[in-house]
Amino acid sequence: RALERGDQATYMSEVRKMPNTFEEAVMSTASEGAFSNLMVTLAERLELLKAGVYKETVVRGRLQWTEDKDSPVVFVPSRNGPWQMVKSYASPAGGASVTFVPNRVNDTGMLVPENTDQFGIGVDPYSKRHTTGSIGSKGGIAVFRKFDPVNVLHTDMFVAVYKHRPATLTAFYEEVLKACWYFGCQFLHEDNVSGIEEYALSRGYARFLYHIPGRRTGGITSNVKTKPRMVSFMEGYIQECIEKIYFMDLIEELMAYDMENSHPYDLAAAAMIALMMCHRSRSDGIGMWGTYDDMRDVERVRREMLDISVFYR
Repeated sequence: RALERGDQATYMSEVRKMPNTFEEAVMSTASEGAFSNLMVTLAERLELLKAGVYKETVVRGRLQWTEDKDSPVVFVPSRNGPWQMVKSYASPAGGASVTFVPNRVNDTGMLVPENTDQFGIGVDPYSKRHTTGSIGSKGGIAVFRKFDPVNVLHTDMFVAVYKHRPATLTAFYEEVLKACWYFGCQFLHEDNVSGIEEYALSRGYARFLYHIPGRRTGGITSNVKTKPRMVSFMEGYIQECIEKIYFMDLIEELMAYDMENSHPYDLAAAAMIALMMCHRSRSDGIGMWGTYDDMRDVERVRREMLDISVFYR
């Protein structure tokens, strides 16, 4: 009756109390959230992950230096580890993954990442002073495998995430550097909170900082102009690639994400920053997420890459 009268608020209240369908059970969870129009899509994916897909695909663990700092990094499985990683990207048998090209040191002694064409990392750092209620904000890290037209099914996806608040900010910065070393790529961070860029520079990781074209420093500022753009990227990604999201924590944050009060959603923010960093690999290939992509275009790009490769044999 409330819906017939056009009383949306009363109708939503009734739905929350007595949902009749699965769609009604989830439609009110974040009726004013940034992704409320995709609530059913997100909820269905979350239920599928809970049913066993997450356990089959993802492993928890820690990233650790093999020796001292700035040595090769390995992934060590641990039930209570802060990292979650798609199993195919976890280092096998405790050794470095054979699928990544090792980082190198150039002639000037500077560390250089070797897999920037494959991966990008979004980072949402936290401030010691910032809390949500009585709980301190956490740091979020999201690793994205860039689109590859030769391997469409297993790229264009998040492959590792981290959401934790270690005892010190330095410990969080170390997690970022370990992820950069492990995947051999750059990171883009939200620069509303200072510290991480200075730390990376002091450790010799200047080449691991991603610079948005036109900016002299690394990082991206989260404000009323950039947030809608990041949300737009994620909205398109959800519409087209929801079956490639394997992390329940990420989906839960996206379901609740609020642009007006985004501080509690560290992992969602890190994931959107990663998309901002990596979207060129997608748009230069078959178009942005959420647009109509003819699979023949994927095949065309793949053939062109194969044709070009003959000149490098």
